[in-house]
Amino acid sequence: MKVTVEARHFKARDDLQSKIEKEIQKLEKYFPRIIDAHVILDGKQAKKEATVKLQVPEQVLVATETAVRFEVAVESAVDKLKVQLQKYKEKRYKH
Repeated sequence: MKVTVEARHFKARDDLQSKIEKEIQKLEKYFPRIIDAHVILDGKQAKKEATVKLQVPEQVLVATETAVRFEVAVESAVDKLKVQLQKYKEKRYKH
């Protein structure tokens, strides 16, 4: 899976990018056929917003979270995506 991190209005540190990539890679155990992931970080004063878009076959799953730190926002978005992936997998492979 290809992971792209886009930081708006600032330059993301390398350690932040690698932490985000590790967090996104965890989603592959729920659905191994994820095509790619695009993470958008938007840093406002006190709020840090993370939007994660996952491209899976025939669909795009999106989760947006706001927190005090980017790491926390990404973790929350990944938790939302876990649920979405499980529902997608259930719907797609239901017999």
